[in-house]
Amino acid sequence: MDFNKPTAKYKNNFIFRTLDPKGFKCPAHSHIRKVNPRETTPLTSASGERKHRIARRGIPYGKPMPKICDDVDTDPNPAGDRGLLFLCFQANVEKQFEFIQRTWCDNPNFPTNIVNLPGIFGGKDTGDDPLIGQDPDERQKWPKVWGNSAAGTAKFNFEAAVTLKGGEYFFAPSLPFVKSL
Repeated sequence: MDFNKPTAKYKNNFIFRTLDPKGFKCPAHSHIRKVNPRETTPLTSASGERKHRIARRGIPYGKPMPKICDDVDTDPNPAGDRGLLFLCFQANVEKQFEFIQRTWCDNPNFPTNIVNLPGIFGGKDTGDDPLIGQDPDERQKWPKVWGNSAAGTAKFNFEAAVTLKGGEYFFAPSLPFVKSL
């Protein structure tokens, strides 16, 4: 396999400001836009924003609820053991993971006035991150009719959808470091 040639059918090198400036394809208040804003961070350059990136992976565990997946064993018990194990790597946990959590996810006004959103959300008060935001009283604002600001907004809280069960920070040394021991 030639790792120098792209193999993906779809390109993943896009910028929200040019691809989806009004948040019609991926809402400005969605989890993915809060944790990976792709050059829509106010008062930050593209290179400055990239300094906060992390390598992340979510790994599902347990049997899914019925009608979620085809050809997979399911468990109809809503209290069944299932979830998502999140793992990420970064060079500096404070400047990357904790910055993303504190400054982007837990900020109900991020992103603020980033791409001329007055017709959708007034460019502010997008709410906490819907999946990992830490304020149980902070609700998301969703348009009642997508693309129609005159229809008003509805508030919704994802609090019951995601429950944090625990977390830890671990040190994963690089191979050059291990070889130097």
